Amino acid sequence: MSSSLSVYLLDVAATRALVGSRDDQLLKVISDRFGDDLARDDNYFSYEIEQGTPKAYEALRAVVHGGPFNSDEDLAFSLI
Repeated sequence: MSSSLSVYLLDVAATRALVGSRDDQLLKVISDRFGDDLARDDNYFSYEIEQGTPKAYEALRAVVHGGPFNSDEDLAFSLI
């Protein structure tokens, strides 16, 4: 097993403003630009998705729209 760390420099205030912003244009841009990555994540987590974990786009949409979030604590990793 391996691990990696990706570091990004973000404007904290601007990033926090996106959470709950309901910015559908942002979701479209992310989907267009990172759709293959989202699909790859869905494939990697296919077992968890079968058990009720939201797909990557669904989790992203929940964050941008401020919910609804699943109350199952075992699914918290999918919203990070």
